[in-house]
Amino acid sequence: MKKLILFALLFICVSLFSQKNYSWTIVDSVPKTKDLLYKDTKVFIAKTWKSAKSVTEIDDKESGHIMLKCKSIQPVKNGGIIIGDAIYKYYVNFYFKENKIKFTLDEVVYETNTINSIWDKYLIVLPQLEYPGLLKAGLSEKSYKFLYYNLNNELQMIVESYLIDIKKQSTINDNW
Repeated sequence: MKKLILFALLFICVSLFSQKNYSWTIVDSVPKTKDLLYKDTKVFIAKTWKSAKSVTEIDDKESGHIMLKCKSIQPVKNGGIIIGDAIYKYYVNFYFKENKIKFTLDEVVYETNTINSIWDKYLIVLPQLEYPGLLKAGLSEKSYKFLYYNLNNELQMIVESYLIDIKKQSTINDNW
């Protein structure tokens, strides 16, 4: 079991640093009606993002589709000191049919950064957060890898949390 976990972590680390495009697509059977899948997904969205309304781009119950446009804010460190944030945007799509879901999280792209202005004279303003650009801006390879490791973990946690939540028995009960 330990070897399997170690292999999985090694695979994640290798794939993390070899790819720039994160993408998850999951299709699964869930013994729930389309309506209940929709309601449970709305609950998940409300629990996961601070403002469900601000991230929701499409909310079409009839067609069974919800699309979110979200942001991830990752701290940028230099020498152990947080000097600003890297902001990434990504899309999450939920599709529903009777007893079936499709979940996608993709189009993760760098949007901007908030490197503190006091550092501007010491660092190159970062037009994009890609290595070796970060190295040229004064950030180490370790800092770069840590940034992407945290981003990957955050997105993976969303995927895993949704799968766990949607498979649980619904807590929505109209007969209270």
